[in-house]
Amino acid sequence: MTKFRFSVVGRLFSDRLLEREFINIIATLPYYNVNQWPRMTKQMDNMKSNISLLVLIALVSIDALAMPRITIKHDINNLGLARVQVMNETQRTLACYVAIDGHKIKFKLTARQNSLWYKATDVRFDHTHFSTWCDYIELYPEYH
Repeated sequence: MTKFRFSVVGRLFSDRLLEREFINIIATLPYYNVNQWPRMTKQMDNMKSNISLLVLIALVSIDALAMPRITIKHDINNLGLARVQVMNETQRTLACYVAIDGHKIKFKLTARQNSLWYKATDVRFDHTHFSTWCDYIELYPEYH
């Protein structure tokens, strides 16, 4: 490597040489290329939205795990009336109701037991007219 004297011409030549080398180094590194900055900011925005979506899904899934596990069985009896039975698959007592056409029947469902069969009063009702709900009995003192 040639050493330059500390003169104006030597200093200009050395500065231009360094500038050219610096530009070559920067051009070979893709992350420092100024033309790619808009694409990088778009990728960062996409990453932020993906993280937000994952946090939202995590919060929703926590609520889904809070409900007790029940199984609902629909059937038709000998008279052609629709009926429903609720099965408790947890180890705790549940407060439940079965509703058909707005009329609720409240009951307690003990651990690992089946409820009675609750039937419709008219042949026109089918399984879509039933509404069932269960939750932990500790949360509802009116069921005690």
